[in-house]
Amino acid sequence: MVILALLTTVCIGLVAFLSGKLLSLPAITARAFILVVIGMNAGNFGLSVNYFAFGEEALAWASIFFVTNSLIINSVGVFIATVGKLSPKDALKGLLKVPTAYTIPLAFIVRAIDIDFPLGIWRSIELLSSASIPCMILVLGMQIGNNGFPKRIALIGVASVLRLIVSPAIAFLIAQYLELSGAAFQAGILEAAVPTAVITSIIALEFDVDPSFVTGSVLISTLLSPITITPLLALLGA
Repeated sequence: MVILALLTTVCIGLVAFLSGKLLSLPAITARAFILVVIGMNAGNFGLSVNYFAFGEEALAWASIFFVTNSLIINSVGVFIATVGKLSPKDALKGLLKVPTAYTIPLAFIVRAIDIDFPLGIWRSIELLSSASIPCMILVLGMQIGNNGFPKRIALIGVASVLRLIVSPAIAFLIAQYLELSGAAFQAGILEAAVPTAVITSIIALEFDVDPSFVTGSVLISTLLSPITITPLLALLGA
């Protein structure tokens, strides 16, 4: 599943890069375009839909996909957002400002060696984790309120097609090549078909990478996702 998530993200990123070239997008918009295409809402959206449609086994596989894509977005995604404004060396240094890039590997280490932190530390982590999604939604709402109705609808439409249709098609081909089946196959395809993640709008706002376009893409792709995911669930046997 890690390989599926990695290859799907890389392939759809290359498609987004080539599409940006064909559309002659300005550099900053091209970076934002790639960001919204590779940024999958595989967590609070994808995990929930997988569990609802296919059960606990699919949820376990989907969680692996989500963690892999999250690492990519919070490392490669941040690098893409900053590399046009900073030198590649400084852009790599900027990754140190993104906690997810090193906290996820740290979490794996903690789980692997079974460290038992004091109750006060665990409670603090739980409170912060519970607040993360509401905070991201609040930031997204503030950006939507500031920017108004999304502009550049045609370009957002192209990004949404890549995110909602082309991405799962690529994942399907890769999953076939990897000979995945059952819940793993279903979870991987569905995770690749989710709309653009809210975290992309926060990255865009933090690094000033056309945040209005990114926010519009998050909104429109999320609104369109039931139209594409519903038939996909039927095809996957939900």
